[in-house]
Amino acid sequence: MERWPALFAESQIVAEFCRVSSKNLKIELFKELDKYTPHFFDIFKSKGGSVGHKLEGYLQQVAPAATDVNGKQTAVLRGLPVILGDENNDFFKTCFDCDDLDISNSSIGILTVIPEDSLASPDPLHLAPSAIAIILEGKMVMDGINTLPDAMVLLSLGHKSLKPKLQSLKNALMQ
Repeated sequence: MERWPALFAESQIVAEFCRVSSKNLKIELFKELDKYTPHFFDIFKSKGGSVGHKLEGYLQQVAPAATDVNGKQTAVLRGLPVILGDENNDFFKTCFDCDDLDISNSSIGILTVIPEDSLASPDPLHLAPSAIAIILEGKMVMDGINTLPDAMVLLSLGHKSLKPKLQSLKNALMQ
């Protein structure tokens, strides 16, 4: 971060991606995410047990017919690790805006800061946060991010090959 501070600014990440690939990072990712959201919702609905229960909680927060694109994208992105069995409770962190959260032991994650008067539920999507930040190696490297999907876009660069679980999910989406 000290050596390349510009690459920890959202506008610079998007510009660098465009320079390297000649594509707009956000437009490309969100276009594909929106294209497959109905398929993801169908997969979420087909799951049973504790996984299905958690995914149902996400789906209840965003009606499939709703026009809230951010809500749908957030539900899909929060649900992906659940359906892949790769859920890491340390990755998605949440705190109230009046809390001092210790992130020094966090290697990577997204911090969602919510207003203190937010309705507390077991695992809400927090679609109206006070702030969102990216954590790397115990430090907040980017803050002031508008939405969880925006944070995921900025954090998800550099993966080329798919793990077997992801390949299976991709195949399910293509059906």
